[in-house]
Amino acid sequence: TCVSWLKLHQLNIIYVDTMATDETICTKKIRAKDVFEGYFVKHHHDDILRVLQAQVEEDHYSVIINFVTLFEEHVEVAESLLASPVKLLPVLDAGLVGAATRVMEEAAPGNQSLTMKINIHARITGLPTCPELYRHAVPRTCDVGHLLCVSGTVVRTTAGKMLEYQKEFICTKCKHVFNVKADHDQYYHLNKPNRCPNPEACYSTNFSPLGASSPPMHTKDYQEIKIQEQVQKLVVGTIPRSLWVTLEDDLVDACKPGDDVLIWFVISNGLGQ
Repeated sequence: TCVSWLKLHQLNIIYVDTMATDETICTKKIRAKDVFEGYFVKHHHDDILRVLQAQVEEDHYSVIINFVTLFEEHVEVAESLLASPVKLLPVLDAGLVGAATRVMEEAAPGNQSLTMKINIHARITGLPTCPELYRHAVPRTCDVGHLLCVSGTVVRTTAGKMLEYQKEFICTKCKHVFNVKADHDQYYHLNKPNRCPNPEACYSTNFSPLGASSPPMHTKDYQEIKIQEQVQKLVVGTIPRSLWVTLEDDLVDACKPGDDVLIWFVISNGLGQ
């Protein structure tokens, strides 16, 4: 058996090559970010170049990737993406930013038409049409944490809002500054730690927002839509169920009530994302 290891942050994933013999035992370390970066440079060079040529640096941009193509490029990392999407999707975006950096460096020196964009997002499409990944029905609680494709009809949309997804706090005792990220499963509530996270062991429990009088610094566009199961795809007599889905950044206002949509997303305890 040929055994390889995928190491990403604190995540270790082992895959087995059943075609190998006992005489070909080997170990191999792979960085998922490097795999994603190489994939984007190879298959989406022109897409990245178009993003770099866009005029507005602060806008959010998407690069659409086909999961089957990624699977063919590197089976083990693609399987890991399905197994741990919450951990690997941010790394997928990081790989896209790294690929954009490489494309910009390889472009003609002094090309003033290219500007680096940090708000680039990889959008996955083309999941295999198997029952484990592709659904016509609303997912169940057992699907929490899984990457799925769900079809449905948009029946309601909320107005786009500004979401503060991260905030800086300062400890009133040691003056240590730290970030608190909004918890999606708690409807984007900012949960402050029980004690100061200063590595020098400050045990203070008193914090105050950094720059409380200034406007929020870390914000993004945010919207919720409600999708409903399509009646024509259900068993006769079944009542259609519905699901709330969170849209962020450039996906806001991408659809309207009445649209039939395919949504690739990760199921969470609070809301769909």
